[in-house]
Amino acid sequence: MEEEKVGCGHSCEGCHACGHEEMETEGILTFVDEEGNDVRFEILDVVSMDEKEYLVVLPLDEEQDEEEGNVLILEIKQEDGEEVYDTVTDDEEAEKIFVKFQEQNDLVEDQDEE
Repeated sequence: MEEEKVGCGHSCEGCHACGHEEMETEGILTFVDEEGNDVRFEILDVVSMDEKEYLVVLPLDEEQDEEEGNVLILEIKQEDGEEVYDTVTDDEEAEKIFVKFQEQNDLVEDQDEE
């Protein structure tokens, strides 16, 4: 999948003070696939781990349920001064990132309940 370079879409507070630029459509990433079609993803969170940052995104253009674990994890990289995203393909690494994502969201939910 060819990836369009866009900002993270969250305010600094929403993505843990990451400093990413805001997008026009907040919280939505749009990539262009091999066939030239736009593929949209909702940004669920930013996870920092092992001195790297990752986006956890949910496909919007497919009939999938977040509860089924059909999220995609993208590593945030800098290339030539531009922010780009690379799909995490290592299953063990993806699982660790997903567990941290769940822990972060459980912490946020717990704080909201107080």
